[in-house]
Amino acid sequence: MYSSPSSVFHLFAFDYARVVHKTKDTHSSSSSSSQDVIPTYFNPRDWQKELDRLGVNQKQWRVTEANQHFLLCDSLPPYIVVPYNISDDTLEYAAGLHFKNRLPVWCWSHSVIGVSLTRGSLPDEDRLEAPDPRLGEYTGQEGTHYTV
Repeated sequence: MYSSPSSVFHLFAFDYARVVHKTKDTHSSSSSSSQDVIPTYFNPRDWQKELDRLGVNQKQWRVTEANQHFLLCDSLPPYIVVPYNISDDTLEYAAGLHFKNRLPVWCWSHSVIGVSLTRGSLPDEDRLEAPDPRLGEYTGQEGTHYTV
């Protein structure tokens, strides 16, 4: 059974458009409350707020600026969430092993059991020769799994 909104104006796109329009019309930052601000994820602060909101273990995931100028991957956002223990240099290396440099990045975590959802392209088998000790497998809490 599916549920439909009672009005088309309850859909996210309408709320987003209303806030953007309100922000553009009122050139004062005090006119819109912090609840009216919809995150764009074009800054590390929005990503950090999302990690905090979901109760993500800060010793497992971190926000990186490694793709800030889209040098890592032109189809990923400038700021991405990656395993805490993988350095930006290793991310650059790992990106080169994936189709169109789309290395796996964090999307969501379950706040109770800690399982994470990541997205990315499959490794490019032509570039992947042998297992690399810099990459390997990231395992955090039980159920959390990340492979680069």
